[in-house]
Amino acid sequence: MVHLAIHLPREIKLGGPVQYRWMYPIERLLGILKRFVTNKARPEGSIAEAYISKECTTFCSMYLDGIETVFNREERNDDGGDRAPGLVAFTQNVCPFGLIRRALDVPINQHEMAQWFVLFNSPEVEPYIELHKNLLENDNTVDIPKRQRKEFPKWFRKHMNELREHKSPKANDELWSLANGPDSVINTYSGCISNGVRFHTIERDNRRTTQNSGVVVEGDHGGQTIDFYGYLTKVWELNYLFGHQVILFQCEWYDSSDKTMRVDAHCTSIDIRSRWYEDDSFVLPSQVQQVFYIPDTKLGDNWNIVERIQRRGIWNVPEMESLETNGVPNEVFQQDTTTEVPTIVIEDPIVTSLRRNDIEPAIVSEDVVLQLDTRQAQAEGVDDEDTFMYDDEDQLMGDNDDEDEEEDHSDYDVDVDIEP
Repeated sequence: MVHLAIHLPREIKLGGPVQYRWMYPIERLLGILKRFVTNKARPEGSIAEAYISKECTTFCSMYLDGIETVFNREERNDDGGDRAPGLVAFTQNVCPFGLIRRALDVPINQHEMAQWFVLFNSPEVEPYIELHKNLLENDNTVDIPKRQRKEFPKWFRKHMNELREHKSPKANDELWSLANGPDSVINTYSGCISNGVRFHTIERDNRRTTQNSGVVVEGDHGGQTIDFYGYLTKVWELNYLFGHQVILFQCEWYDSSDKTMRVDAHCTSIDIRSRWYEDDSFVLPSQVQQVFYIPDTKLGDNWNIVERIQRRGIWNVPEMESLETNGVPNEVFQQDTTTEVPTIVIEDPIVTSLRRNDIEPAIVSEDVVLQLDTRQAQAEGVDDEDTFMYDDEDQLMGDNDDEDEEEDHSDYDVDVDIEP
């Protein structure tokens, strides 16, 4: 077992996740086929008939409605299906669970932080953010990002209320409810399902042997895009007008700077003692990915190895770009007719002859073959009476086969009249 630990890392590196290359699916299939056998005298026929019956019922079950089958069964981590039309913040594919409490004493700074994060990460609000930014630049404002973060929610609410009074089509119900901010009553949960992945808070994870609280998200730090590693602390549900809701993840971020991270060709380790960006702890569930933290036995107890995995059944498939952009075909899909395709000439394979031309053929007589068989039988300790011989019809038979054959025919003598 000690020697096995040397080969396992190399096997994982070369083969990847074991679920894509192990033999358990094959063994399960063989077990299913074995249970099909009801007549041990005809096992192949039993398997064939049962397999055909199963294929027929499987085909019919694809067209059944109102009955749960393997084709319409809901997934364990069901997040609600496809995204409904509307604002991005209001139409997330999330499913929170484990209601903890209805919080009425949320700190004001956290409430304003959550409201600003929702507005800043809504694509529909970006034109208004740019408009407000231009107004601050015209006033020669110092530290525009900080001031905009503080003043934009109030300015946006006032601006949308004015458009609402003038019955402008821009101030629709969803955008107007988003501008007026969330309710003071905020629900918190201990878990959430997003994009087919189950997330738990760190408090829920501490009571279990499994781990589902690790998160990672891409963000800007000093003008560079880096990965922010942390863990989930709370799942917030913000309630807006007209019954709209927004789910937010409140996280604590580890210090992901170069001083507290060790990155090599195989592992990424992070110091779990340090924290940063405590005033920017919210993310949308659609922005995060799940990671797992493993104790680093090399650097010590205060270091964890970050492990990313690809879940089975979940694929990050990039969207295909359209074949045309504004009526102009994309160059990616165009065939280059100017480049000459080299002609590949496949030579005839070398034919190896099975006949040797350097040796003249020789004909071996029957007597020589019989003598060789007799010598071989004597060397193996077999009696001459039991040796095999060739009869006149070139069939292999023993010396005592004639007597057995006569005895067999004597039991079935039948008188047959033969016409002359």
